[in-house]
Order: sequence, then C-alpha cells, then structure tokens
Amino acid sequence: MVQFGVEALTDGSVRQLGQHPISRRDTDVIRRILTTAERRCRLLSQPPCAREIGMQVAVRSVVLTRDSSRQEKRAVARLCSTALGVRDEARRAGISLKPTDSFPRDLPAPDWMDGVDWDDIGGLEAFLNSRTPRQMAELGRLELPDMIRTLGRCGDFSSDTEKAIRLAGATMARINGVHRSRPKANWDPITEEAVVRIRGKLECASPSGISARAGTAIGAESGLPGLLTRSAWLTGMRPLELFSFRLAAVRLDPRRFAAACDAVAASEAVRRADLREFGPVAVADAIRGMAADGPQEEGGPTFMLLIRSLKVACTSPKLRCPVRVQYLDGLLRRDLEVLHGTSLLHRLGLNGRQANQIRIASNQAISTAAWELFPERRDQVTLNTFRHAFIDLARLTMPVAEIAALTGHTSLEGVRWYGRRHARFSRIRQPDRWMPAPDPVRVAEISRVWAEKEASPALCSEPEPLPEPTPWDM
Repeated sequence: MVQFGVEALTDGSVRQLGQHPISRRDTDVIRRILTTAERRCRLLSQPPCAREIGMQVAVRSVVLTRDSSRQEKRAVARLCSTALGVRDEARRAGISLKPTDSFPRDLPAPDWMDGVDWDDIGGLEAFLNSRTPRQMAELGRLELPDMIRTLGRCGDFSSDTEKAIRLAGATMARINGVHRSRPKANWDPITEEAVVRIRGKLECASPSGISARAGTAIGAESGLPGLLTRSAWLTGMRPLELFSFRLAAVRLDPRRFAAACDAVAASEAVRRADLREFGPVAVADAIRGMAADGPQEEGGPTFMLLIRSLKVACTSPKLRCPVRVQYLDGLLRRDLEVLHGTSLLHRLGLNGRQANQIRIASNQAISTAAWELFPERRDQVTLNTFRHAFIDLARLTMPVAEIAALTGHTSLEGVRWYGRRHARFSRIRQPDRWMPAPDPVRVAEISRVWAEKEASPALCSEPEPLPEPTPWDM
C-alpha cells in the first residue's frame, strides 16, 4: 500500500499526499546529518554534494557508538529508498519530480540539495546499503587523516581529536582509544525568558491525572507543573525536595544571631521563640500585604525556605544536615506567592511513590511544552534542568561554599558536576536574575571543614553511621 505520494498542480509544483513513512525521529537524524555535512564541507572549503552525505555518516561512525551509527545509516538509506519509490510512482502518473519534492514536510532541504539529481540519490542508497557500520567506521578512519591535515593547513592548531570531533559534528566521543565522558544531563543553558514561556504554555494546557488532583488540593489554578517549574528555577531545589519544603516568616532575622551562635545553624535558631515566627495564615497575609510588583519592604518580616535535604547519606559525615535554609531577600511578591503555593504540598501527606508520580507527570508536561516551543533544543527540559541552570549561574557569581549551602552539596565535586564544565567564579560578576541568600553559619561551617580536609587529608576509614532523623514539625 502506498503511504505517501504527490500530485501535480496547475502551476507546475507538486503537493504531498498521505502520511510520509519517515518517522519524526529519523527526520531529526537526517536533519543532523545534512547540517553537519554542510558544516564539515565549509571547514574543508569543499562544495557539499550527495557523496558528502555518505561520507559524513562514515566520519560520524568513527566518533559515535555503533548503535547510533547504525541508526543514522538506516535513516538516510530509508530516506533514499522512499524518495526513489515516490519517484517511480510519480513517473507512472506522468509527474516529474525533483529529489527534494519527496522529502517530508518537516525536513526542509538545504539550498545545495537543489543540485542533487536522482542518480546521486540512487548512488547514496547503494553506498549505504552495501556497507555495515563497522565498514563505515573503517572508511571514516581512512578519510579522517586527510581532513585533519587540511584543517591544520587552514590554521586550526587544536589537537587531532578535537578536529575529528568537530568534523563529525559531535561534542563528546570515544575516538582513537581516548575516552571522553558523556555530556551531563540537562547541561544545555536555559534562560529566564524560556522558563517564562514554558510556564505560560503550561498554564494554557489542561492538567490531568494525579498532578491535576494535587494542584486542585493546594488551590493551584494554573496547574501544578507551572508552580513546580517556577519554584525549581528560583531555588534550584531537587525535584523531590519541592514536595517537602516549608516557607517561613519571622520578625527577627536569624542571621543577627550568627556571630553569637556560630555553632548553631539558622535552621535551629528559627525554632527559638524570640524570633517570633509567623503562623501559616500569617505568612499568606504578610505576602498579600506587600506591594503588587515590588520587593519586600524594610522592617518587614524575613522570609526563608526550610528545605529537607535529600541524599543526606551520600554527604560528608562532618557536614550532614537534614534541613538547609535559603533566605528570600528582595524576592518579588508574585514569586513569593508561587513559593507559598508550592510549599502547601507538604500538607498533603504524600508518600514517596505519590510524590514521584507527580514529578514524572510534571516532567512530561514540561518536556512536551518545551519541545513545542523550542524544537531545536538538543536536551530534554525537566525539573532537574532548572537546578542545573541555578547552579550554573551560581558558579559564576558565588563562592563555592555558598553554593553548597544553598543546594545541599558537601563536596566540590558535587557542585562542579552541575552547569557548564568550565564555569569560573568572579567577584565582580553580578547575577542577571534574583538569587536567594545562604545561611552564613552553614557557609562558615562548610568552609572550615573543607579547609581542614585540604590541610590534613583524611585516612581511609569507614564512614560514620547516619544519625537518626530529627523530628521536624512541618
């Protein structure tokens, strides 16, 4: 049965009929091949042609895994086979086609493809079908040295490995026995404008399932995924920490007692009666009493987040803390209302399985909205993406001990895994968005333990047992 065909129009053009047999996944793969082939030809000062498409598949077979190479080879070969089949059907109907007329609608052909004829398409199909992925990789290894030397003559002084990766259009690879680690998940930067657009898309969507029921229970009119998106962007919390944190407001700032209570973190000081903590209703009233689009007023209550830290068992025994604090100095009223709405989740009494179900449903809604808004984005957008974006900016504008106090890390390696790999802190650089303030006592404690560790490396010993969880009245 013919799934796809074309119809001649009176103006000499053609119209596609039916459903194209090329899947969206194969279309994305083919688009990547065409783009990287054109870029490689530009680097080598060569005109792109159909033969270079096959050569690009061979070059990428050297860099990518065998499964990825097989998928790319099959996708391009399937496009060629489909195009030739459509051509034959059109000829029997008396219609003359160009190769690009048989491409899917969502695969716009580059300009240089207009010079490709049907013999080139048939030759490309035979080239790909007659070689296995291993043979394609061997061909790529034979051709790569000449390409690398050409780049060297053009003034590229990077290493041969970097040149090969650039020619293949990849970022991380295993090539010539040198292992390069996989790219970190969700490391592709995301801007606040993109977050606003994603949240707007989520507000227009109709929530469903357990996520909708939880949103209704806490009065989230625009849906829970939108609240979780903004909350994760503002605070950098882990996705499951969004279901157990508490928004508190006190009349006396606990940081005033930090100098006198250097051994007591602000999360302990906030429980003292002399801080005059607000009740749940008073917190909402204090937020509503703020200016519509203004920050907190001088002399008003101090707002803070009390976050139950996850992965405590994985942290340094000397720095384990079940609750961490973020101070919300200067946060606008509308964002305080978002955090207040999200903080009501802890009152639902959700167990771990229910919270994880809501997390998965919210991630699916966020990913779908982001894919519709930004189809060219290479990384999936989830709640963890916003934690990466938070730490990425913090690494540029904050000392690493302050980042650890805000995010719940206790090691340099844990902080440096997030965001861009080569982000460097600068004291003169200012963040381009609002950021919370850390607990100064916690920052001092982390700095002291790290300094002691550098001065006297610890001997190999068994880790200390995890202390009993402290009761926490949420």
